[in-house]
Amino acid sequence: MQKHDVAIVSDEIHQDLTLRGHTFTPFLTLAQGYEHKVVSLTSMTKTFNIAGIKGSLIFAKDAALIEKIDAQQHLNDEYELNMFAYAAMHSAYRDGGEWLAQLLVYIEDNIEFTLDFLADKLPKIKVMRPEASYLIWLDCSAYSQDDEQLYDILRAAKVELNAGIKYGEEGHLKMRINVACPRMLLEAGLARMVMAFEGLGG
Repeated sequence: MQKHDVAIVSDEIHQDLTLRGHTFTPFLTLAQGYEHKVVSLTSMTKTFNIAGIKGSLIFAKDAALIEKIDAQQHLNDEYELNMFAYAAMHSAYRDGGEWLAQLLVYIEDNIEFTLDFLADKLPKIKVMRPEASYLIWLDCSAYSQDDEQLYDILRAAKVELNAGIKYGEEGHLKMRINVACPRMLLEAGLARMVMAFEGLGG
């Protein structure tokens, strides 16, 4: 930060979904002496699947920075939550602990199922085991050298994954799968992936 004089906005929306064996570290705790350059953003909308409430939280330590953020929010007319957001956020943080604990177990089971399935049925896919969240990155370069073709192959099999290239060059030939779903749907989607890649080096 000091060398390049940059500000950092840390998106920490998946913090509540840190998986077993890993620890979440808020970026602000690492920014001592540079608090005037750091803002952290989070929300319970990913954790509790309530994105429709449009509620989020901004964390900053520097008083002058907080004042700038507040002024910009008023300028954009984005400084108030709707009444449903207040109720949902309060309820989620007050009463959602047990539900979240059960959710994490289910997500971790789905992750393990996905890793085992791909290792058995599509071993040429290189899988990045997540440390948090329900998103798994898949390196599918064994099956195509073209991002658009890779997406089309899966789409033709009625599998809708996020194309990694949309997130930058590092996502070339990678796909992102969301495993936060009932196991039955996950199994069906993975089976369709096998059919999609049959005869393409798998």
